[in-house]
Amino acid sequence: MEKALQKKALLYDRAGEEHYNIISAFHKSLRGSDADAALYWLGRMLAAGEDPLYVARRMVRFASEDVGNADPRALAVAMDAMQAYHFLGSPEGELALVQAAAYLATAPKSNALYVGYGKVQAVIGKTGALPCRSISATPDTAHERAELRERLPLCP
Repeated sequence: MEKALQKKALLYDRAGEEHYNIISAFHKSLRGSDADAALYWLGRMLAAGEDPLYVARRMVRFASEDVGNADPRALAVAMDAMQAYHFLGSPEGELALVQAAAYLATAPKSNALYVGYGKVQAVIGKTGALPCRSISATPDTAHERAELRERLPLCP
């Protein structure tokens, strides 16, 4: 009992501000390619009782949103870590999360997919359902093709 009372409590509230501060620090470490910091924040969350599958989901999202096609393997690494944790549980499965965090932190980054898909969503939100143009209806001149491409999506 005396040992437990002497142990320093970790400041963390799973539903409050400190939760968001620490997950934000974790994301910033991943984005900044700082594997040591990413592992620290990951360890801090796990030690404080954060749901490891929540962290795994955040890494899956990061792999798509921030790494994207700069390293297409990143998504598989994040998914594999989540599945390994789900299969092994704690504490054994935590090492898979650590491995994925280090991989994501050191992976090349590109948010082009995230930005591009955001543009698609904006166009759909602004224009609604546009009619398709068929390949056979494509105009002959480069200028006409560019003009049509801006207005209508290509359908098979």
